[in-house]
Amino acid sequence: PGNDDDIPLFWHVAKSGGSTVKDMYEFCSQLVMASDVGVRDGHDQDETLAIVEIPELSARYVNVDTIHPDGIARAKRLGLAQSGLADIVITSHVHEISEIFTPSNRGVMFSLFRHPIQRVIS
Repeated sequence: PGNDDDIPLFWHVAKSGGSTVKDMYEFCSQLVMASDVGVRDGHDQDETLAIVEIPELSARYVNVDTIHPDGIARAKRLGLAQSGLADIVITSHVHEISEIFTPSNRGVMFSLFRHPIQRVIS
């Protein structure tokens, strides 16, 4: 069973509709996301976690990069899972991202999959 400290983790599989899912969470649900957008404008140098607003996107992000392994290591070091700042975490690096979660701040993974032939021809 889930608890309130569980964090939705979207495993983005390329060419499977993941960009549409990200757009839905960014713009329709207006959730605070952890992806790679929050490190724009030098926020990858921030020493503490914070929510960054990107005016041109009308969306909010945590100032971490959960798309690249180095950024995931930084997110772990800063305590992303324990912070409670992210409503959803986006990544394609499942093994690396698993390191940021704890038994009391679990990631609950979901994804979209597409038929392999449809992925190739898209």
